[in-house]
Amino acid sequence: RPLMHTASAILLFVLYFVSVNAQPCTEDDLQYMYTSCENSAVRYLISYYPSTCTVSTPPPPIQTLDCSLTCPAGHFLAPPYTDCQPCPAGQHAVNTVTFDSWSYWPENWFTDCQFTKPTANSTKRQQCEPWQLSGDGSGIYSKQHSTVHNLRSSVTYRPRVINYPEPGAKASFSFSYLVSSEYSYDGLEVWVDGSKAELGGAQRKTYLISGTSQADYRTVTVPLSQTGANSAGIHEIKFVYVKDEDTSAGDDTVQIKDITISGTRRYASSCIICEPGTFSRDSGSEKCEKCPENHWSYDPNGATDCEPCPEGQWAPAGASDCRPRPECRPHDFYPTYGPCDKTQKRNVTYRLINDICTGGTTSESMPSTVQCAPCAGGSFWNSKHGKCEFCGDGMASGTTEANCTKCEAGFVAIKEWLITDFAQLVEFQPNVEDILLDTDSDEDYDTMQDAGKGTAAEWIINGWESISVPPSDTSDEDNDGEWAMALRSSRTQTASSVMINTKLYTSGSLYLKWEMVPNEDTTRQVFTVQVITSEKHFYHDFDSTEDFELGGLHAGDISIVLEYHRDDSGTSGGKPDSKIALQQRPRPKPRGPAPKQPKIDYVVLHQLILKGSELGGAVQCEPCPAGHRCPALSAAPIPCQVGFHSSAAEQSKCEECPANSASYTAGTTECTTCGEGTTPNSDKSSCTTDCSYEFTDADTNRAQEFDLSALQSAVFGSIITDPPSNTMLTPYDFTDETTLADLLHNADMRSERLYFVQLCNPITKTELLCPDDEIPVNGSYVCTRKTLASSWSLGKLVKSVSPVKATGSNFYDGLLMSFHKGDDYQQQDEEHAEQWLGGGEGYGAEDTEDDEDTPAIDCNGNTDIGTEVLLKCSPDVVELSDHKMQLVTDGFVRECVFRFEMKTAYACPKCTDNDYVITVEPCVNGSSRHQYVAKKPCVGVPTDEVKSCVNCQQADYKKVLEDCVNGKQKVRWITSIDCQNPPEGPPKEEMVDCVTCQRETDYQAVLTPCIDGKQTKSWIVKDGTSCWENGTNRQVEIVDCTVEQGGLPPLVVAGIIAVIVAVALLSVGVCWWRYRQLHVKYSALAEGQLQQPSEP
Repeated sequence: RPLMHTASAILLFVLYFVSVNAQPCTEDDLQYMYTSCENSAVRYLISYYPSTCTVSTPPPPIQTLDCSLTCPAGHFLAPPYTDCQPCPAGQHAVNTVTFDSWSYWPENWFTDCQFTKPTANSTKRQQCEPWQLSGDGSGIYSKQHSTVHNLRSSVTYRPRVINYPEPGAKASFSFSYLVSSEYSYDGLEVWVDGSKAELGGAQRKTYLISGTSQADYRTVTVPLSQTGANSAGIHEIKFVYVKDEDTSAGDDTVQIKDITISGTRRYASSCIICEPGTFSRDSGSEKCEKCPENHWSYDPNGATDCEPCPEGQWAPAGASDCRPRPECRPHDFYPTYGPCDKTQKRNVTYRLINDICTGGTTSESMPSTVQCAPCAGGSFWNSKHGKCEFCGDGMASGTTEANCTKCEAGFVAIKEWLITDFAQLVEFQPNVEDILLDTDSDEDYDTMQDAGKGTAAEWIINGWESISVPPSDTSDEDNDGEWAMALRSSRTQTASSVMINTKLYTSGSLYLKWEMVPNEDTTRQVFTVQVITSEKHFYHDFDSTEDFELGGLHAGDISIVLEYHRDDSGTSGGKPDSKIALQQRPRPKPRGPAPKQPKIDYVVLHQLILKGSELGGAVQCEPCPAGHRCPALSAAPIPCQVGFHSSAAEQSKCEECPANSASYTAGTTECTTCGEGTTPNSDKSSCTTDCSYEFTDADTNRAQEFDLSALQSAVFGSIITDPPSNTMLTPYDFTDETTLADLLHNADMRSERLYFVQLCNPITKTELLCPDDEIPVNGSYVCTRKTLASSWSLGKLVKSVSPVKATGSNFYDGLLMSFHKGDDYQQQDEEHAEQWLGGGEGYGAEDTEDDEDTPAIDCNGNTDIGTEVLLKCSPDVVELSDHKMQLVTDGFVRECVFRFEMKTAYACPKCTDNDYVITVEPCVNGSSRHQYVAKKPCVGVPTDEVKSCVNCQQADYKKVLEDCVNGKQKVRWITSIDCQNPPEGPPKEEMVDCVTCQRETDYQAVLTPCIDGKQTKSWIVKDGTSCWENGTNRQVEIVDCTVEQGGLPPLVVAGIIAVIVAVALLSVGVCWWRYRQLHVKYSALAEGQLQQPSEP
């Protein structure tokens, strides 16, 4: 209690001291505040003195304000005022809410991402990602979804809108956007209160902003009420990036910044001082204007005007100070060259393109005559015409050669378009913007799509500028001499693009040389190269300087798109918080030294070489590539026609495919051997089959035949009727035009992949089913397509046909047909596992599992993509309309091989006589039924039939005794003529006692060869004898050999031998005697003792 008394005393003393020593209150001490408008149509302005002064006079009376008071732009409302006050000159005010700084998500902002169609990765929410804050805090953007489809990524804001009292006033919002997406299908939608908003001018109504040609941010304003009413309350604004079922283009994203919403507050509570480099001359200004070029402003209280720069200085628009003008140098002048004369010299004039520099080099000090540059490769100097001209077809010249050289057979001169002087292609304009193209209109987009058709080359430039650079050193702009003209990305825009539309007359390549100038103050810079042809769409981002080359470009239209983007760091200023009053706003710092000029990064395009373009000449005679032929003076290699090939380079002609092989496409290096069951057609463009096959069963060594000719003209395709199915294939009737129309336009199948199979012949309806330049004119056995997308061949040739045996079976029950040489394809996402298979049976069931670790399958040139069709023997499926083919494996997901299955009677082997049994019913009234029953599944079993018949009589039967067993034997009867058993049946079979065989009548003797005068004698039953042997009549005997039995007595044999020896000795003696006579005679003749005979 003593402490409390002490504290009270001290407090009373302090209050007394303050009241005695406080100064009297003046008008400057008055403070003001507004009461709240909550639940009231009016509010009050209250004035009061602070407690630090002595009140001598009462404060002003309380004043009333209408809560519906609204101030126009350029005005503010703050105590002590009861009405709107104009902002003084040098300041401005807005009554809108602006979101231009995004270091965090503001209140009442929400973002989400949802799949619009179930896919294999629909459960992977990390692949459908919501919007993100930009790295520099300047805006928001939708996350890139280049490999994911069928989604809507959105960001939503719910502002509270007030009711304007002024007639005709409307609440609205504006924003700046930058879209890069597939044209017309993916892009930005804006929804207001659940309704899709129109995003375009009066001449072009659109609900989707899309495309890849936008180079810089654009701004659009949208009413907050799509019905035209201005109802107060909470509204919903939703920005949505949508993606359809396939195809990605550009960056596949949208960026949004500087969102301004009107109608959300009635007045500004303060004025904003104009930033340095800006001004406002009049009071009540809505915004501050930038100072024009060569002017500046810097006033901490807000500039009311801009000052001109002193002599010898300059400033860009919006500058806060002036800088000294640099001296002009040679590269600040744009040269215009005249024609070369016969001495290879030309006149040159100069135009100053740098309006900043002063003094220094002048156009008069530059040389007026220069030496013509040497002719580029592929051209020669024509002294008659006084200019460089391109070499003719089949001729080439290098950079050091003066004349063109004719190319010999086996070599080719492919022309190339070399661009180093870009100023010769487009009219020079510093800071070129939107030349030839304004993508705000559909008409201009169509022009861009048709570019290059019928013209040599079309250039569409946005945000690039021509600059002169020295050929010797592209990094030093201070060098003197003759400068080449390159393209440089704009240093005032954050995005620049150039599109070149032209044609290639033969296959070629693209080479680019550029220089990227980096800047550490820039968050990110990207140089994007897109090459678009009818066969491919190449897209790649580069973040540093490197040479770029892309080969494998086919003849036809080609578009080259070069884009440069940079993200400048830093935050935007000048937009105050609505709660900061005028007197509370901090003042700018006093003016100090001139700010340092910020570094700006950019990219310089120095050189472009397009090989295969007729806009240039050939620089060399290069070897003719394999698969082609090149006669002398060839300007392009000629692909070998189908049925021919060339396996080596430098060939002047192609060779015909060997026997039993074919080449199905032009430009083949090796012919393909025809598979089992197939033979090449007459022009060797395909391996064909008559759908008849014969195989030898290794187990039974029996020939088995199969005949699929009943399916020869059938094409099986995805079901497009109700309900549709892309994995179940049925026969198509090509005479029904409605079916074909439904195939291409059925809405339920538009996002699905369709399949088509023909077993015996290539599909002849290729132009309707699978239109694709890669599919040869003779068709494809299996192909696939989407109704709104491209198509692929899944097998152009029959690889093999082989029979199939069921597990544990000894007979064939089907055929496996394999097709190969399909189109190459690289699968880059996992979506197809469920989208294409749709939960099929067999192999396909496991393919639909959501396996995050499953790698992408690359069938691009490494694997022979093909198809296997398993035909299962099913004798009941005979009619074509009953056939159904099921997709069980998607080759884009598994192994690069598609697998189908189908039950059919024609996959059963043809029946032989051993494959069925005949059952003959009794003969009734001269006829009987013959029934044929197959022992195994096969086709060709004779149908049951009724044949005429004659009943057998008793005399037509012959008695047959079966073998005797244990003294008993069966007696049965067989017919000896063509007759059938009578209804009562044949004579009954019976068992009788066996008749004992008698040696005298039923046996015959059998003697073995004679040995030493002895031989063995045994007994066997005579043929045709039916009797029972009891074993006693089969005794074996040893007997003497007899002549009758085939032997001779020994004395007779000895006598015969003696006679033979005597005759031989007598013959020898006679011969010796005759010899001696002749010897004596001829000896005497030789000695002359005898006269020469007259005859020899």
